[in-house]
Amino acid sequence: MTAATPTLDVGGSLELNSRYVWRGLAWSEGVVVQPSLWIDLDRTSLELWVNWDPTPPVGPAVMNEVDLTLSRQLEIGRLELEPAISYYHYPHQDDSPPTGEIELTGCMNFDASALSVSVSMDYLEYSNAWTASAGWERWLSIEDWEGSIAIEAGWGAAQFNEAYVGVKRSRLLYTGISFALERAVGGWLLGGRIALTTLPEEAIRQLVDEPTLIAIGLSVGR
Repeated sequence: MTAATPTLDVGGSLELNSRYVWRGLAWSEGVVVQPSLWIDLDRTSLELWVNWDPTPPVGPAVMNEVDLTLSRQLEIGRLELEPAISYYHYPHQDDSPPTGEIELTGCMNFDASALSVSVSMDYLEYSNAWTASAGWERWLSIEDWEGSIAIEAGWGAAQFNEAYVGVKRSRLLYTGISFALERAVGGWLLGGRIALTTLPEEAIRQLVDEPTLIAIGLSVGR
């Protein structure tokens, strides 16, 4: 029997988002541009992701984050597992040292929905800073568009919350709901997304300027 030849895919996308929101926290005051490039070889992927902020609080427009992620997709029946390791670099941000995370995501797929659980831990700057999240996603078809509705909740360990918020206690960090649509047009994939996130814990809400956020995004990729 001849072994299957590994498939090499290369692609990328460009996203325009009204805010940069990560784990329920705002990392921009306004619109951001987020391009990405990826290479996939037989379920192993390497992705380069960039955040460009045209209106930072101080100074001119800057590229203030560059992420590199290596991941592997595994399937066991309906269960998908994806271990990943990421490196985060923050140019033009003197108070944000480079760091990285290892992550394991598990996803159980059903006919038109999926349940997922993810655990991440910092391995560089913030030792033992870990987070966990759980979510549910429902897929939809609306004429020529494919869509989804998703809900998610995330937990932050004491070390993570201390590093990113200032509360050295394990807490429910965020909850959120989102709606997304995408459509293939002439070899391109066009998409849009709206997401609402909130920080339910009062101890954390008091330390951030905007505990509830709405972000709208548009994307194009292939």
